[in-house]
Amino acid sequence: MSHPHRFYAPFAPGESGAIRLPSEEAHHALRVARLRQGDPVSVINGQGDEIRGLLSVSGKQNVYVEVREQAACPPPPVALTLALGGLHQEKALQEVIRRAVETGFSRICFWQAEHSQKPVAVHDKCFKTALETCKQCGRLYVPVIDTAPSLEQFLTDFDGPGIIGVTEMEGKVPEPAVIETRLAIVVGPEGDFSVREREVVEAFGLTPVSLGKYIYRSETAAAMLMTLAASIVGELGPPLPISCFPSADPSS
Repeated sequence: MSHPHRFYAPFAPGESGAIRLPSEEAHHALRVARLRQGDPVSVINGQGDEIRGLLSVSGKQNVYVEVREQAACPPPPVALTLALGGLHQEKALQEVIRRAVETGFSRICFWQAEHSQKPVAVHDKCFKTALETCKQCGRLYVPVIDTAPSLEQFLTDFDGPGIIGVTEMEGKVPEPAVIETRLAIVVGPEGDFSVREREVVEAFGLTPVSLGKYIYRSETAAAMLMTLAASIVGELGPPLPISCFPSADPSS
């Protein structure tokens, strides 16, 4: 069964009557999707609320959705955060955002790596990509997308358990991550971690997760770890029990 076309509008929870679509969404409805008066549609606000109703066209540009039913999705029990060393290739940046939305992440933080030659930054296209992905896949929450001046500053502010992908499981392994309400997934930058950043990782006791013996691009490693984390906390179905994450075991 196909889902009705999904659009975005910044409406308040419980809003009734008719919701007006922003101009860009209205253009897409009429000129791209070629919808007509009375067609069933869905509208999300990016904060967990969804409205289903019928399209109402007034003039050439005024497009409304007459509310028929509403639904609210509670936030996920475990808020997932991706902390990635700043990407400077636009294509890779947008791809990471898409994967993060699809796997149910609540926040994407690009931290300034010591080996990065450019300052990290987010722009309007990042939010637009996240929003478009929500509409495509059905997620109702648009993640927060921000930056941190360093990995150390991110971990200090985050104050929660985290995992990090590694290619070699050497040295002392930190205690298993105990997941309660939040989890950070830390991925290194394009130029790899600096010596100082490796010391920070060890100091904060991030749980290492093996990605095998191969070297991956940052966006590939991020996709692998995000999928793993989403499986562990149940975003992709029943939680996946893994020994280094005892609280994720359904029998615990």
